Parts: sequence; C-alpha cells; structure tokens
Amino acid sequence: MGDVLGASPGDDRSPGNHNLPRDLTSFLGRVSELARLEAMLGRHRLVTITGPGGSGKTRLAVELARRVLRRFESGGWLVELGQLEDPVVVASAAAAVLGVRQHVGLSMAESVVAEAGGRHLLLILDNCEHVVDAAAALAEGLLRAGDDLRVLATSREPLGVAGEARFTLGPMTVPPRGDHGGRIGEFDAAALFAARASQVDPGFALGGAADGAVGRIARRLDGMPLAIELAAGQLDVLGLEQLSAQLGEAGVLVSTVRGIPARQASLAASIDWSYRLLDDGERRAFARLAVFPAPFGVEAARAAVGPGARELVARLVRRSMVVAPRPGADGLLRYSLLETLRGYAMDQLADSGQAGAVRAAVAAWLTGEAERVATGFELAATEAAAVRWMDAEQDNLREAQAWALANAPDLALRLAVAVSCWWRLRGHYQEGSTTLARAVSADPAPPIGLLTTAELRIGWLDLYAADYASASDHFIRAVELAGQHGLDHQLAEALNCLADVELQTGRQAAATRRAHRALDLARSSGDASMEAHAYVILAIAAMYRGDAPALLHWARQAAQFDASQVAGDVLRDRVIMLGFGLEYTGDLAGAEVLHAQALEEKRRGNDWGRDASHLLALARVQIKTGQRARAAGHLDTALVICSELGLKLELVDGLESATVWAADDHAEAAAVLYGAAGALADSIGYPIESDATDVAFLAEPLGKVRHKLGQARAEQAERRGAAMPVVDAVELARNLLSGAGHPAGPGLTPREVQLLTLLADGRTDQQIAEAMFISIRTVRSHLDRIRDKTGCRRRAELTNLAIRHAMLERS
Repeated sequence: MGDVLGASPGDDRSPGNHNLPRDLTSFLGRVSELARLEAMLGRHRLVTITGPGGSGKTRLAVELARRVLRRFESGGWLVELGQLEDPVVVASAAAAVLGVRQHVGLSMAESVVAEAGGRHLLLILDNCEHVVDAAAALAEGLLRAGDDLRVLATSREPLGVAGEARFTLGPMTVPPRGDHGGRIGEFDAAALFAARASQVDPGFALGGAADGAVGRIARRLDGMPLAIELAAGQLDVLGLEQLSAQLGEAGVLVSTVRGIPARQASLAASIDWSYRLLDDGERRAFARLAVFPAPFGVEAARAAVGPGARELVARLVRRSMVVAPRPGADGLLRYSLLETLRGYAMDQLADSGQAGAVRAAVAAWLTGEAERVATGFELAATEAAAVRWMDAEQDNLREAQAWALANAPDLALRLAVAVSCWWRLRGHYQEGSTTLARAVSADPAPPIGLLTTAELRIGWLDLYAADYASASDHFIRAVELAGQHGLDHQLAEALNCLADVELQTGRQAAATRRAHRALDLARSSGDASMEAHAYVILAIAAMYRGDAPALLHWARQAAQFDASQVAGDVLRDRVIMLGFGLEYTGDLAGAEVLHAQALEEKRRGNDWGRDASHLLALARVQIKTGQRARAAGHLDTALVICSELGLKLELVDGLESATVWAADDHAEAAAVLYGAAGALADSIGYPIESDATDVAFLAEPLGKVRHKLGQARAEQAERRGAAMPVVDAVELARNLLSGAGHPAGPGLTPREVQLLTLLADGRTDQQIAEAMFISIRTVRSHLDRIRDKTGCRRRAELTNLAIRHAMLERS
C-alpha cells in the first residue's frame, strides 16, 4: 500500500488537513480487520465496509483514516450522512466538508466532482444505506474524475459501484464457554466491555467470577460493539450478574450518554433504522427467518418464507440483516441471524400474526427432511452423512420439536423417531428418551409401526444410560407390538435388545435363548443387520461365561457382513467383539491391531459412545502387554468420554481398568478405585461377578493389592471408594494415569496429614471439623494451606494426595 498511497503511515491531526473527530474513548481490538482494510485500500480506490447496525463500521473507518492520513496530500475528510433524510442533499453535504461551491451551469454533485475529483485525498462517506443511490453516484463520479482520490464508505449494504471492494465487518471475537485461564481479556468483546465498564465503575476489573458473566454478556450480544457498550453503561445501575440476566429486557440496552444520534441511542433503535430501510417483502422474510435459532439452508428458508426465498435471503445478506452463508457441519452453505437481530425479528413475526403458520410450515418441512435423512442410519455406509446433517440442524430440530409437542403431536412423534438415532450416537440419552416419551404420550393414535419404533428407541436410549429396568419395559412393549402386527424387523431388533439388557443384569441363559430366537427370525426374513446383531449378542453371552472359543466363533459369524448390509452400531459392535475374541483366545497382538484400526476409523466422529468402548478395549490389551504409558492415555480419554456422556456401564469398565493399571505402584488408590467401580455397578444393577472375563482380569491385580495392604486396610480403602462420588473417583483415576498425583511433601504437619486422611475417607468439612474438634472455618484454612504447599487445588487431587501419603506412611 505504501507504494500506492505514498509515505509510511502516520497521524496528522493538523487543522485543515482533515476533519476526523477526536476520540473520547479508546479504540480497542479489530487489529486484524484494520490490517486487512489497510491492504484493501492500497489496492482499490473504493472500499465499502458493510455490516449490521452497531458493528462499529464508523469507528473502524475513522481509525483506518487516521492511520493512513499522512499518505494523502489533500488529507482525509469525513462526510456524515446518517442524519440526512433527503438523498438530494448528499452532494451538498460532501461539498460543505470539502469546501466546494456550486459552479455555474453545474449541479452540486457535478461541482463536487469537477473540483475535488482530481485531488489526492481520502473521502469517507459514512452511513450510506438510506441514501445509497445518491452516495453511489457521487462516489462513481469522483472516482472517474481522477486517479488519486480514494473513497472509504460505510453502509449496511454495498454501494454497487464498478470496482468496489467490499469488506464485511463481523462481530468482535467473543470468549467461548468454559474456563479461559484468566485470559478472557484477549477476546475483543470482553476487553471492550471491561474498558467501558471501568468508566462507569472504576472498581470493575476482569478476573474471577466476573469472567463468566462478561463471557455470557459478550456471547448473548453477538460481540456487537454498540450492544456491548450500551450494556457496560448500565453496570453501575444493575451490577454484573443482574445485567447478565436482564439483557433481553426493555430499557437495558439504552444509552445514558447525551447528544448521540438517535439510531445509536439503543440497540432496538439501531436495528429499527435498518429494518425501516427494507421493502415489504424483505421485512416479511426477515421476520419469518427468526424461527431458525441456528444456521439454515436455502430449502429451510423456502419453508419459512415461501416463493422467492432465495432472492429475498440474498437481499437481506446484502443489507447486513442476515449473515452471509458459511459451510455447516454437513458441508452445505447455511445462513444465520445474529441473536440481537433475531430477537427483533421475533417481535416483528409475533406482531404479524403469522408466527403459528410459519412455525407449522417449518416444523413440517424439518420433519419430512429428518425422516428422509434418517434412512441413512439404517446402514453403516450411509450413516455419516445423516449424522452430519443432524449435527448442523440440531438446534433448529429442537425448536421444531418443542413447537410440535405443544401444537402438532403427530409431527412431534415422527420428528422424535427420526432424530432418535442421532441422539444415541451423540450421547444425548436423557434428552432423547424424555422427548420420545413425551411424544408418545402426546399422540393419541400413532401408527403402530411408528409407535413400535418409538418404544424401541426409548429402550435403546435407556439401555445406553444403564437404566435397565426402563429399557426392559420398553423393549417388552416393542416385542408385543411387533409380534401382534407382523413387524419382523422390529421384532428381531426388540428381541436382540432385550437380550442385551438380560446380559447386563446377569441373566445369561435367558439372553442366549432370546438371541437365538432373534437369529432365527432374522435369517428367515433375510434381515442381515439383525442377524449380525444376534451374533454379537451371542458373542457377548459367550464372553460373560468365559467361553473364549464360542466368543470368537460368534464374532466371526457377525464379521461376515460388510458396511453395505448392516447398521453402523452393529458394525462397530462386531469389531469390538472380534477383538475380544482374539484377545481371550491368546492373540493379544492381533487384538491390539484390530482395536487400534477400529479406533482410527471411529475418529471420523459418528458414534461418540463407541469411542469409549474402543478405547477401553485397546487399553485393556495394552495393560496386559505391559504398555502402561499407551494404556494410560487411552484410559484417560475413555474416562472423559464416559463421564461427559453418562456411560455408566463403560465407566465401571474404565474404573476397573484403572484399578488394574494402578495395582503395582499405587495399591491403596487401586483399592479405592475398585470400591468406586463396585458401587457404581451396584447402583445400575450390573453384577460384576457375572462377567467371567472381568473376574479373571481383576483377580491377580486385586490379590496383589490386598496382600500389600492387608485385609483390613484394603477393605477400608474399598469402602472409601464406594462412598466417593463418581466424579471424584474419575478424577482420582485420571490424576494417577497422568502422573499428576502429588506425594505428601515434608512441609505437611501431622495435623494436616490427619485432616487429609479424614478427607480421603469421604468426610465433609463438617464431619472433619467434628472429628478433629475444630471449626469448619479452621478446616478450610488448613485445606488452603495444604493447597498452597502441594499445588493440589481440587478436592479429588487432595484425596489422591491423602491416599499417596497414607501409602507412603504405611508401606
């Protein structure tokens, strides 16, 4: 840009060289945007900054002008068009700023072009959207009159002039949800809020509890500078938490500063300014698009808007009322509305009286589309595309589901059944089960086939959540319905699933009989997917009774089907069982290779729950072959997945595997983890002793632990584990696996060691205080000192520290 515009950047505030306003507040953020704009202005003679109201277009343009001012011999000049009502006076406003008088025989626009077009200057045309035609004509005339003049425009829509370079200004960067490690100020939106908040409350600063509220405010306001500044201005009145909670209420996002333009006095006024510039068709489309809480495609827009949707959405993008399309999770281009604009649009839709009709049309379209997409879940080969579509549409589907439950029960059940496979694959077991059950209850006369599938899917979701009693009830109902109405596929599936429940609750003989019945039915009806599923169930039954040759036999029977014949979950289950078959018949190397390959394939991200199963299977083989470090990494990841998805049965397996991993070097911790695993298994009705392979896996390591600790101490440690919250047991296991356990240092006093021992027994602060005859306040003071000495911050880390200290003291 230096070659084109002249000297290096600078800031010339001398009178007569510019009319740029002096800043009353600091300019924050937008570093990358400024750099890109500066480069664009070096290459193009007309650059238009577009974006929705309140995105900071004017402030950015003025800041850019200051940076490049020295490069223009005739300076930089700001023409403010926001207060003009008549496009005819645009040229007069420019003439007044540039010092141009109307020439005889020329219009004012022609006079400006004749006198200023040949100058070496930067002209900023600010807020062009309501006089866009006049502004475009003036800019085009000036650019044709000479080679050295450059125009920087701000507008909610482009000028549409030949040679125009467009820069779309998006929101400021906002902090994502979660812990930011004290770095929230690195996000522009949070930094802007903090700076403006400190002007009304000098004591305000980021850090601690403030970070969470500031992050929520920044996200809720889409990172829009005007909205953030308006919110910060209310901090002294409302306080941070109340401000965060009341952002959507009238009167909150209103300026208290005198003399600012009306369109900037409130967020609603800023949006209303843009809305009034739309034509009737654009207003109607904008309001109807509010029914989408998440990005939407053209076909979805057509369902809401009706004929002409594609053109109307494109025009709304051009006017900065809809965000330009970006690829969604499914790779398709999707549009979206900023949340601040969507709230305004929702009000317009409600006022139109059309909200119900629009929601009905969108719910019907989404239901039909979800049913079409859901057929992809029937086979492993087509599953990924179905998952990606529902990943992209999930929030829109939830919105439609909520509306349908209240207004169209038949649609609600169809939609819930269509989405149910996605709920299972993505680990939304409680959401899916509850929604399906509500949909079944809401529909007074559902088709039998749909009702049977709904009962099956509720059972699936409850099975994954280890609610075996509920899962059994739903599978029994599905068996009855499918049997009465000749629904062979659903009957075979229900029998297989019911057999799975029986296996997890220790009824192996009943499960085997039921799986054989499902196998016969699947074979007679040519149902490859359910035949393979029956083989998987028979393989699990063989594994539980310790019959390794039968396990391998049934697993190989399941493996004869490829991805074009069976469902994805069956395909993944049969891979795991084949790996177990190799493992328990002595081929540990082959089992490791198979589990590693399956895990690599799974990394494509379809079935998050099966990720944990593959990781646990691989970790067990690696523990058996002495690969402790690799096993630790896989176990740690599996425990995270199990905890996040609520996979209780897999979590039992994970804690058992961590027990075996820790047995040699951390005997007391291993006993605690085994106690935690047993308590969790008991809570879900899973009898650990019913799985012969589990019993064999644990026998030798537990024997070593109990021998090292002694019977009494081992039992005490197991009781501690049984009383420990599952989340603490998982964190203890993860600390051990990552090497994050802290040995008790020499700085710990006997009193502190006593307190840690009581904490490791699962005592609350109140119980510790009573046992040590001190106050709760003193307990917490001791804990703070221990944290400072050891670096252990969380209670689970302190428990781990106590266990290690006890082990070192007594061994």
